[in-house]
Amino acid sequence: MKTTDPQVGVLPQRWWILFIFFCLALVHSLTWNFYGPISESIKKVYEWDNNDVAWCPNASNIAMVLGLIPAAILVDKKGIRFAIVTSGVLLTICCLLRCIPSENLSPTQLKYLLIISMIFNGLSSTSLNFSGPLVSSTWFPPSERATATAIGSIAPYIGSSLGFIIGPNFVNQSTADKEILRNDIENLYILEAVVQIIIFLGLLCYFPVRPDIAPSHSEIYKREDKLNFNNNNNGYKGISKLCFEFPKKALMVWNIAFCFSLPTGLFLGWGAVLDLNMESLGFTRDDSSWLGFWMTIGGCFGAIFVGRYVDLFVGRLKTVIIILLSISTLGFFWFSILVHKWIPFSGISK
Repeated sequence: MKTTDPQVGVLPQRWWILFIFFCLALVHSLTWNFYGPISESIKKVYEWDNNDVAWCPNASNIAMVLGLIPAAILVDKKGIRFAIVTSGVLLTICCLLRCIPSENLSPTQLKYLLIISMIFNGLSSTSLNFSGPLVSSTWFPPSERATATAIGSIAPYIGSSLGFIIGPNFVNQSTADKEILRNDIENLYILEAVVQIIIFLGLLCYFPVRPDIAPSHSEIYKREDKLNFNNNNNGYKGISKLCFEFPKKALMVWNIAFCFSLPTGLFLGWGAVLDLNMESLGFTRDDSSWLGFWMTIGGCFGAIFVGRYVDLFVGRLKTVIIILLSISTLGFFWFSILVHKWIPFSGISK
């Protein structure tokens, strides 16, 4: 479909681009949230303790933090296709490393192998974590951008929530037989690797740098600015210019980044080891898994609803964000007083 302006229009391929990006982000988060929901089986088979289990998502998180700035510069210099394909390669390597048979490896060797695989997982997330708005602005018109951004943004949460369900239901945690548990875990590794390879092939088939027709006039101007930027600067100069030549603007950018990253990072870090955190409070593995699943799925549906609302009612983004953060604060406060038993706590509340 095209608008009356021959320079501006939207293409149906935009939904394929969003679908591939969505699937990559989902698989990344699914593989990231692999170990926590089946921690008891992992500890039994690999002879690990809680710290070893926690180091798997931690290794991914550390790699992501260290790789964020290089990934942002990579997107600036090489374009979104190069960055997303690189993420696809790294995520595929992560999945394939986990498929190496573990029978002949010592617990320490296996721990380092899986930590290395999670480092690739974290590096793959650097572009996937911030490229959602870039995908939506590059391929979608202004009337669809908030919705497209919401769809791309909920992919990691859906993947994380599926991790709470797929792992505990695929791995037979009721058995004490280590070989059965090992086979279940390794079969799940292989299944996720096959899914990732299929998505990666889809990415290679069609994921251009940009559509042939810009979805809006602002995207046309952005392409011209991008060309001038690449001809005269590099990513480091762009960061330096923001921080030193425009200090007030830099302060605003860092303030927004801090307000976004603090609640997001705390929630994701807490959710990755939810099973371990809730164990001391008397929650079973099933309780923790379903708690993590439903709280994440609820947030995903809410994100799509809010994204569509923002598309329809322009100019209310700040108000919507303040309301949502207030609701989130109340939710965590309610959860805290429940687990500390400051109010009556029962199976119904749980």
